Amino acid sequence: MDHGNFRRIAAFAALSAALWTPGAAHSAPFDAVQSRFCHDLVNAQLPPGVPGPRFLPRVDYPAPSAGTASEPRPWEQIDFVVEPDRFLLSLLDHVLEGMDRTRWNLRENTHRDWYHAPWMCVGEYGREPLNGLTRERSSRAFELGPLQHEEVQNWAVSFFNRPGATTLARVWGDGSQAPDVTVIDFPVGTVIAKPLYSEATAQEAPFLEGAPTIRAMIHDDMTLSGKPVSAARTFAGHDKTLALRLAVLNLLQFDIAVRLPAALITARTGMQTSSGWIYGTLVMDASAGHAPGWDSLRPLGLTWGNEIEQSVFAAGSLMLEDKSGDPRPYGYEGRMNGPVDNPDSSCLSCHGNAQFDRITPDRSIPWPQKGLSAEQTACYFRNLAPGTPFGTPPGSDVPCGTRSPRHVATGTSLQVAMGLISYCTQTRDPGYTARNGLLDPEGHAALCAPELLRRPDWPGGLEAEFGRLGPPVVAGIPSGLELPASPEEVSQLQGYLRRKFVPLTREGPVPEERTPEENTPEQPALGEPVR
Repeated sequence: MDHGNFRRIAAFAALSAALWTPGAAHSAPFDAVQSRFCHDLVNAQLPPGVPGPRFLPRVDYPAPSAGTASEPRPWEQIDFVVEPDRFLLSLLDHVLEGMDRTRWNLRENTHRDWYHAPWMCVGEYGREPLNGLTRERSSRAFELGPLQHEEVQNWAVSFFNRPGATTLARVWGDGSQAPDVTVIDFPVGTVIAKPLYSEATAQEAPFLEGAPTIRAMIHDDMTLSGKPVSAARTFAGHDKTLALRLAVLNLLQFDIAVRLPAALITARTGMQTSSGWIYGTLVMDASAGHAPGWDSLRPLGLTWGNEIEQSVFAAGSLMLEDKSGDPRPYGYEGRMNGPVDNPDSSCLSCHGNAQFDRITPDRSIPWPQKGLSAEQTACYFRNLAPGTPFGTPPGSDVPCGTRSPRHVATGTSLQVAMGLISYCTQTRDPGYTARNGLLDPEGHAALCAPELLRRPDWPGGLEAEFGRLGPPVVAGIPSGLELPASPEEVSQLQGYLRRKFVPLTREGPVPEERTPEENTPEQPALGEPVR
């Protein structure tokens, strides 16, 4: 069977059925807060004729000072090293209690509060408009088993419990001001859940038989004839975007992360340096004869560190097969990972390295590259304490652990990192900020650009300044912000700033041209607004 054609036919049938299915109107409650978090761009993606209801994010965060100790945490009484399955199932019960499992509409949960991360709105990894899913790593041919002959897309939606949302409130506020990245650390008791869905079918991955499903507008990477879609489109300031198509996706894995007391992790594992997080994964496992639907969601394993021995798999957990039918490891050298995740990484390597880069925002998150030495590869598998950023990716002239004030750890949250990147990208457009009530251009500049390059009195804009002052302008970055580690990176930074940075100006006439000496006195410290 041509599984690609089968998948495209199924998607076409789902779209046809949806067009004839009575549904709620496209309009949904919408307020200025959602608009300030750029959700208007998510709504704009839903094509005419596709029935809603549209995705509505929950971003009415509790106050940062809200207490976090009242919620029971029964999983802390379970030894996760000895009983990983019980530990994970306790967390799963916490997540699913009172939850709408069909669309993950967090507002319908009357038992406890859950919240979405903001600014997941633009570009290749922005939310789709039906249920707020974001694109995950695709599964290449045979990664899900010997019957999977084509690459498939995977999509997921993440949400934070009330303790975790207090950190989102501290970072994002109500969206009218620039994010506060002074300290991004989630309190003990934070739970983050992520149901992950795949366009893979049960014919391609038999363990998905009877899996719960969800509707989503996924990327139209391939046309019905199997030809690649042109990527030469632009959307919301990003280099490219793809058309969307309606699909019905199958639940494949369910990721849960929980913040534990550091002393508890040390007592049960002996670790002295810990991120404070436990990451766990459950997977659909209909192939083992379990009942269909949610009863087929079985614990796979969990991890509390980046060393190989700091992971544990649940007894009898699903083992995937490669093209030849042999078992394949989930993560790098056998580390804990989900079936959809990068086999050259691991849960904590991926999330534990999450950070934001003040100088080059869209290069914030470090990913291991091909051709690294063993020492450089090991850099991606360190156990970092809370608040410690990964730093500059290691290279021939960049030692592992090189970091500066430009790097901000995001509490192992890739969604916080991606949200900051999205914020810095989208708010370069003064028209967008004016339309949506973003009132803090100076705060934006402090967060998203080097100090020297946000002077409001530069005549002719950034290009003229680079032409007039030349390369030494980069050396003018104040002492509070360390320079990149190599001449090559300095050159990359110059190119990035020429291409990407749109200088922000104050109201009023542009001052007369000044000399370089007049332009550079007394630069404020990083993070302070221009006076």
